[in-house]
Amino acid sequence: MNISAETDYAIRAMLYLSSIYRIDDQKLATTEEISNNQVIPHKFLETILRSLKKGELIEGHRGNQGGYKL
Repeated sequence: MNISAETDYAIRAMLYLSSIYRIDDQKLATTEEISNNQVIPHKFLETILRSLKKGELIEGHRGNQGGYKL
């Protein structure tokens, strides 16, 4: 079964967010943190996370203390 790189990265990002959520449901993960941990190109990850947020699969918070969570 072949999946696109975008789908692969989206699944990996969601799995990373779920692993953080299990430890602390209030912690936000930055795009840099997800990108470095999952070895996903940063700019591509930003696009993917915007799509996941638009689809209401994740929450995004702006600002210096911002990030993403389930």
